[in-house]
Amino acid sequence: MKYTVFYNGNNGEIVFSTTLPLDIENMRIAEFDVENGKTLVSVDVSKKEHSIIAEDNPISETAKNSSRITTLEKAMMDMLASQFGDDEESGK
Repeated sequence: MKYTVFYNGNNGEIVFSTTLPLDIENMRIAEFDVENGKTLVSVDVSKKEHSIIAEDNPISETAKNSSRITTLEKAMMDMLASQFGDDEESGK
């Protein structure tokens, strides 16, 4: 079986390997800044300076929504406590 292997030329550490046919002549290595919680999708090569295309990680989106729900629950509980607390204090 034939493998294409991307490896460190100094210590032989394998970074990536595949049995899929690759166009080695057009392979590029670059560093990109990516926000936390993003998943890499592809590289936009349509412009002179290539840029990363990334999307929100579904797990991160779930965590954000969970945090929003917790915040809303707390706000509702505070509002209810304030409303019912005022009634008790005024003797209603």
